[in-house]
Amino acid sequence: RAPEGSSSLHVIRYNGAVPWEAAQRAANDVHHDRGLITAVYCTQPGLQLQRGSTWWDVPARADCVVLLPGYCLEFATAGAIPACVHRVAPPAEG
Repeated sequence: RAPEGSSSLHVIRYNGAVPWEAAQRAANDVHHDRGLITAVYCTQPGLQLQRGSTWWDVPARADCVVLLPGYCLEFATAGAIPACVHRVAPPAEG
């Protein structure tokens, strides 16, 4: 068992029902996560990962989870596993 206060779990739901402006305030801008690993279950399009200057769309699939390395993992591996810069893109117009 982990000592009290040494672990955390954050649950954030981006479901498309929230107006984009409100969702953006919920950290949908370009960022990397602070923790060790983030597990993302995405059933709707929008999650994008950055490699260099290119943004890559993550396919929305109900049968998988995307694992994103966070800053703590980058620190623990001395940069061997860099934190994944990502964002949730705004929905397409129309």
